[in-house]
Amino acid sequence: MLSDVEAKYPNLDEVEKGLNKGFRKLKKEVPDTKVPFIYSQVSAFNESIILVDSLLGISLDKYMGEDYPLYKRFYYDYQCRSMRPERIVPDCFAFYLLSRYGMNYHEGTCLIDLMMHSGKNQLRRAKTYLGYSDIGEAMGYSKEENDWCKENEKEIWNYICTNDHLHARDPMVIRYYMKPAPAVDMLGAQAPALIGTWMGARIIASYMKKHKDMKLKDLLEFTDYHVMLSESNYLAS
Repeated sequence: MLSDVEAKYPNLDEVEKGLNKGFRKLKKEVPDTKVPFIYSQVSAFNESIILVDSLLGISLDKYMGEDYPLYKRFYYDYQCRSMRPERIVPDCFAFYLLSRYGMNYHEGTCLIDLMMHSGKNQLRRAKTYLGYSDIGEAMGYSKEENDWCKENEKEIWNYICTNDHLHARDPMVIRYYMKPAPAVDMLGAQAPALIGTWMGARIIASYMKKHKDMKLKDLLEFTDYHVMLSESNYLAS
């Protein structure tokens, strides 16, 4: 495995370039950002990204490409899709933001809180730090998956509301929308996994259009998602 990693990654110039660009933008928006010391490792298929205090570790053996033969012995196809080299930088920022701006769980935490919290971090890292123009692209969706979400956005929202899932706290319901999976049965078709995060990012984007003067630091620290939803006018017609 080590020789495979060394052959796949003779250098990490592109990763370093992406991380430098992202942290430079983040530090500009949030001046007290502490850039972690970043290192690479081989973890024997353990954690993809490890973040402890001021250290961020990248397990290169978890990013060998979805067709890497050894993956077929341990992972499902849908899991292998996230093990591509281009996912390293987005994953680093996802773990970093979640560690610094984690979810504040409480007795009333429900699906909409999780959707918007995850979507907020996804949206900001995608557009602010990494330069993605589209949230689906940042999440690693294929063009077909991304197009399906856009075409069915209103129907997806109606599905969530009609089934009374918006304020659900049932772990099985939450898993349906928020956890990696092969696909989600929805609207008579196969929706991409993590559809809840995609929807949450769309709601946050709608909210930001109404609050254009809001600073990034304030957005990251604001966690009253019920207020944000009501003020977003999401899909209002």
